[in-house]
Amino acid sequence: MAKELSYKELFPDLKDLALRNVMQTERGWVVEAEGVSSAACPDCGMASHSRHSRYWRQLRDLSMQGRSVTINLQLGRWRCRNSDCARQIFTERVSNVLIPHARQTNRLAEIRMLVGRALGGRPGQRLLSRLGMPASRHTLLRQVTKAARGSGLQPKVRVLGVDDWAWSKGQSFGTILVDLERSEVADLLPTRSAKALSDWLAQHPEVVVVTRDRQGVYAQGARRGAPEARQVADRFHLMLNLTQAVERELALQRRHLRITPPSKARIDGRADNGERKKPRQTDPSPLHRREATSASRSRAATGKARPISDDPAVESRWPEGEPNRGTPGDQSTAH
Repeated sequence: MAKELSYKELFPDLKDLALRNVMQTERGWVVEAEGVSSAACPDCGMASHSRHSRYWRQLRDLSMQGRSVTINLQLGRWRCRNSDCARQIFTERVSNVLIPHARQTNRLAEIRMLVGRALGGRPGQRLLSRLGMPASRHTLLRQVTKAARGSGLQPKVRVLGVDDWAWSKGQSFGTILVDLERSEVADLLPTRSAKALSDWLAQHPEVVVVTRDRQGVYAQGARRGAPEARQVADRFHLMLNLTQAVERELALQRRHLRITPPSKARIDGRADNGERKKPRQTDPSPLHRREATSASRSRAATGKARPISDDPAVESRWPEGEPNRGTPGDQSTAH
């Protein structure tokens, strides 16, 4: 028997609320729920059963079956009956579902924050739209910033990496500060100046090591803001400066870096052992063969054949102008 799926399994955060209806529309799923019959005052903590009024809140939630989910939540306003409490009317709190003044559930806010932190603005916007949880890039970046500022205690930065970055490429620059022990961005400064860095270091005396490029602006700011911190050049800029120095030196010595082709490495056809190598016999090309055949035919037609021997006796028997009929041995063999 198949197990029946309860709404409490689909919406575990709504277990303290009363579910009214779940329906599917053209825009996605719509869930209607309402609050409980009593609420506690957020200041004094006293429970109240005196309802003042009701109001609706519309929330975005995680998608279901690739479709967006909207929660229409009806909550109440309550009267605080504690005479010593300064608050007389308060709204119902559902802390496990959403925070005050929010228009999305806590779990959707967490997913958006994680996607925005991993992918950024526009890529995260495209991914969430495909998953049925649309959000603008501004919303994603705002939630990442909000989570970073509202995380409570900020970890102390001991090893700080300093470098510049561009607000607008080639026009305006700022300073990025990285916690190298945690591999996370610690802060962003609006300008690239020694004063901005020194002011930030003065507020964080726990910094003991500052890694930077070889630019004098950050060196001056580090000396002012953290005079006892140790300054080192980071690996990236060291490798960059080394690469540039090697390229400049090789450009000056270019004429000494010419490599002789293998065909010209041996002079006058001599081998490595000093002996002269015999020229390699190559077959004539078809064109050369055709030319040689045509030349022999023309000589035969004119009766001027090429001498077949250097012997004077042979040449006397076949004087120039008489066609060759073979060597004397050939003639005797024929007879």
